[in-house]
Amino acid sequence: MKKSEIEKKFDKYWKENSPEIPSTEKEKSWEKFSSNHLKHPYPKTSTFIKYAAAIAIMVILGTGFYIINRINQPVQQIASVIHIENPGNKLKLIFLPDSSEIRLQSHSKITYSKDYSNNREVSLQGNAFFKVRKDKNHPFKVINNKTITTALGTSFTIAENEIQTRVKLHEGKVKMTVQGQSKNWILLPGEEFILEDGATKIQHFKNHVDFEKESVKNIISFLEQEYAFKIAVPEAFLSKQITLRIKKEEDIEIPLKILAEIHNLNYSIDRFNNTVIFRKQTSAPTNNIIKK
Repeated sequence: MKKSEIEKKFDKYWKENSPEIPSTEKEKSWEKFSSNHLKHPYPKTSTFIKYAAAIAIMVILGTGFYIINRINQPVQQIASVIHIENPGNKLKLIFLPDSSEIRLQSHSKITYSKDYSNNREVSLQGNAFFKVRKDKNHPFKVINNKTITTALGTSFTIAENEIQTRVKLHEGKVKMTVQGQSKNWILLPGEEFILEDGATKIQHFKNHVDFEKESVKNIISFLEQEYAFKIAVPEAFLSKQITLRIKKEEDIEIPLKILAEIHNLNYSIDRFNNTVIFRKQTSAPTNNIIKK
């Protein structure tokens, strides 16, 4: 392209995009800039000034377009969820925001939304016992593997491995669904739902544990494992024997009260630190409770 043609195009661009500035002002501005910043001032030609101004305008327009484009890009949202794991070898006791209880087995984990009050949905990997607080307006759901367990207020246990998923209902009622299947199953207390290789079945199970003339030491060990509490009992009582039935859905205080009454003991329970202390009874029974 010839020099004359280039100048014509810049003249056209300049007239269309530049504000009207008197020629004398242009000359003065260029002379000041050249004398202050350039060792060898360029000729004060109107063509060169137009070149420089046009380049400046293009840079400004390009920068503005880049900024606007960046502002309009969508912001990546980070999911607001809570993760809880149990990497240890002991049961981990968890209370959800609505006071629903989870006894998380070792090497298991759960995930639930920070907006739990409106979305009572828990994802489970591993094994856990659930005791759910009733809320008719917000059904409680547990999603694990390919099953979804829905409950309004109940207690149940979920156990899974690479081969199967098992759901035991201890109290209340739950609805079972399987991903990819349209059928629903309703469980009643004492029923167990089993999913294995896509096949499902329901069977009955014993919903309690019986101790026949068992030592207090062994019963305390069972309660510690089942409820994730640390229980202290006077040494003299550990070898004593007792016959007792413990139901899975029962609160820990039910077997504690039975032990205390049979052996004339007092106990204090600290639900914040998950501890129970039995003491020899010296007066009328007084059982202290520290709530969580």
